[in-house]
Amino acid sequence: MGKVITFPQGLIGFEGFKNYLLLRLKEYEPFLWLLSLEEKRLKFPLLEPADFYPNYEPEITKEDLKSLGAKDVKELKVYCLVSLGNGRATANLRGPVLINPKMRLAKQVVLAEPSYPLRYPLMQGISEKIKRASSKG
Repeated sequence: MGKVITFPQGLIGFEGFKNYLLLRLKEYEPFLWLLSLEEKRLKFPLLEPADFYPNYEPEITKEDLKSLGAKDVKELKVYCLVSLGNGRATANLRGPVLINPKMRLAKQVVLAEPSYPLRYPLMQGISEKIKRASSKG
């Protein structure tokens, strides 16, 4: 079952669309889906960064926290938009989607940290996760 999430400013490039359904479907895990309620053709796959980039710690400003009705980043869920193009999947680590689940408010932010890429290859992150897991044995 999904929850309606409001993006008061919309997503970057889709500012006119404010209301989305956040869905977690078993057959598509670990992906979640952000579905626009105003434009049925708008669908965005999301991933939690911990699934492929374990040291992801974006710096969230006080203004961003306040706009989402949060006092601490621990109150938020952080997701990355996933893009499919040229036969590869990438995650946008520079523009995470922040969601306050209690308030059902969300915002896409652009991070100042240049170390986080716009198009992080997901296979790279998954390969590194497998290597870490197999070395723990």
